[in-house]
Amino acid sequence: MTIADIKQNLTIRQVLEHYQIQTKNNSCCCPFHEDKKPSMQIFPDTHTVRCYSGNCQQSNKVIDVIDFIMYKENLTKHEALLKASQLTDLSHKIQRSKEYQEIPLDRLEELFYKMKSNLRQSKTAREYTEKRALDYQKLEIGYNGRTYKGLVNCIVFPLKDARGKIVSLYGRTIKQ
Repeated sequence: MTIADIKQNLTIRQVLEHYQIQTKNNSCCCPFHEDKKPSMQIFPDTHTVRCYSGNCQQSNKVIDVIDFIMYKENLTKHEALLKASQLTDLSHKIQRSKEYQEIPLDRLEELFYKMKSNLRQSKTAREYTEKRALDYQKLEIGYNGRTYKGLVNCIVFPLKDARGKIVSLYGRTIKQ
């Protein structure tokens, strides 16, 4: 995947959502410094942001999706590109993140079983599935609140191999 592919397939809103940064009227509190009033402007048409605070190291820099990831996680450019590639929503480019790789495949069944139980217990998650006409009692769906850091606040679907064994998990965030 090239840098152009990443920038074409990953929006700044997806990146902000991934980091659970609340936005309002195309602005947000800057995650790169202490910020009580929103000082970061979001430019959805160019998929960039810019902080206008004089207290920020990134002040007045135009920050694209890759640079945002790099600054947010203190990564090298190469590491940020890999992370951005993982965040793209391309079905032909499903990749496992480091969090997934740390879980042995034999534990995925156990982890997903807990997530199914979490869905039954979470009113917010149940309401989300109902709004999207997903019958959690008939479908294999789980919910991860904060238990597993790789899929925080996500409705979770198991990805299975031809034998029906869970080989990975796919999560869709329910936070707006």
